Amino acid sequence: MMKKRMKILAAILLLPLALCLSAGAAEADAQRGQDEAALRSAVTGEAQPYLAGTDGQDVAGSFARLLRNAVPDAKSAWAKAAGSLGAAAGIVILTAAARGFSEAAGGAANDAVDMAGALGISAVLLRDFSGVLSLCRSALDGISVFSATLQPVLAAAL
Repeated sequence: MMKKRMKILAAILLLPLALCLSAGAAEADAQRGQDEAALRSAVTGEAQPYLAGTDGQDVAGSFARLLRNAVPDAKSAWAKAAGSLGAAAGIVILTAAARGFSEAAGGAANDAVDMAGALGISAVLLRDFSGVLSLCRSALDGISVFSATLQPVLAAAL
């Protein structure tokens, strides 16, 4: 008889606790959905296609999908980098050939050939570097927007 009363008492005490936990879980799911929507809205228009097919439930699958979505842009970036590398290699070869001709002629134009080669490679690299600077500026702007959006999410999580 005593065991039966203890079981009933335990059930009476555990039932409100279970209801509170289930309500807390539902509230946490709702908050997670709001947080995910806030983070998705913080991503700029150009980067939105990268998030296609990702969700907050399957992290590994979402990360793999994100990488698959970024592959076309990565291929074009690699092609552009290979073009710049080819141009720099061409300038180095032309500079070496001109330096050889200058040496054969007595070395009078060695300094001018070296300067022309350095300027040519600088032009190729600075063309790409200006793009890198604009990407850095864009990334910093995106990080500031993202962190401003993420700060309330982290505060709620804590």
